[in-house]
Amino acid sequence: KLWEDCENKVHIDLVYVRYIAAVDTVQQTFEIAMGLEMSWRASSADRKRYEKNPYEYIPDFVPNYEFPNAKSEDRETRAHQDGSSYKIIQDENDGEYYNCMRPLVYLTCMERFELWSFPFDVQELTVTMDTPFYDMSVKKTMYVPPRGAFRIDEEASKEVKVVQDGEPLPGKLVILNRAFSAIPQFRARRVVIEFAARSDPGEEDDDDAYQYGQLVIRFQLERRFEGYLWRIAFLSILLAVTALTCFTLEVDQFAERQAMLMTLILASVAFQYVVQAELPAVPYVVLLEKLTIATFVSNILLLCLVSLVSS
Repeated sequence: KLWEDCENKVHIDLVYVRYIAAVDTVQQTFEIAMGLEMSWRASSADRKRYEKNPYEYIPDFVPNYEFPNAKSEDRETRAHQDGSSYKIIQDENDGEYYNCMRPLVYLTCMERFELWSFPFDVQELTVTMDTPFYDMSVKKTMYVPPRGAFRIDEEASKEVKVVQDGEPLPGKLVILNRAFSAIPQFRARRVVIEFAARSDPGEEDDDDAYQYGQLVIRFQLERRFEGYLWRIAFLSILLAVTALTCFTLEVDQFAERQAMLMTLILASVAFQYVVQAELPAVPYVVLLEKLTIATFVSNILLLCLVSLVSS
């Protein structure tokens, strides 16, 4: 319903992700370069100015947007094939004329990673694009799917549903260039894009509350756990098994047993530091930490048992 009443519907025709890089679980940030293709209805005045000088044409209305979870950002406008920054095209389906813009953004986004099951975790990188609060004209602006690809189910309840209208458009709405994505520690599994209308906290159920357009893109990444299993988990288990060899020494060789177990305890502490270097200061113990702590505790128990037997 909000999409139908909105005067300035900005269609997101394509999201081309050039790369995802520097996914840092310690700093809880990631970098992304993303090209957007936007279109919105052109007025008759826009068409007249475009016909006179298409290369210096600027529409009366240009969508304004911001990224609330971006730590830093750089923007540039990509030119169309004819060299113009803005272009007017006629839609083949409805015959209407639309302005087109192709911005390119470089973002460093903040993300709160969930690391309970590290290194078997699946992370969701989120890029959120809002219409800014300080521009009062954004009350009449919303982000919507490509033209002709979707329609609103008028018989739906308050929860707005998006359904396909006939045959889907050819091509993709979101393209992720995996070739240039420098994320060797992750596998990209899926991408989800959400068109939504948001309200201020506490006003979600108020139909008369101020609502703004929002576009949310989520990238689901699965961590490659094989390296952690071999470098840390497998060696930690070997430490625990090796500690049992202290019983092959004679009972009266208490000093040798103690020295051996103390060396293995220090080695398990070193592995704990290696795991913590891969993690932020989280208030919980992750799965891989539990394994290294278990190795440390088992060696301590063996040391206490050896001391008891020797005494």
